[in-house]
Amino acid sequence: MKTKTKSGTILATIILLGLIAPLAKADTLDRTDFEQESFAKTVDYMEYVRAYATLHGIPQPANFNKWHANMYMTSPAA
Repeated sequence: MKTKTKSGTILATIILLGLIAPLAKADTLDRTDFEQESFAKTVDYMEYVRAYATLHGIPQPANFNKWHANMYMTSPAA
């Protein structure tokens, strides 16, 4: 019984984190970021995909604006 309760709690936590995570605002990656000594950014890859699709007239699926693929990038200090 304890295993079921722990599993349920873990599952609920994962689901709640998944619902909250897309609400975080993603940054954009600039050329000047790589010139800095160190940086840390979260970039939503799907923003780039949406922009590419719009510029090239590619039809977008339903709920395409809700899709997210966050990439976490860091550059340690040299």
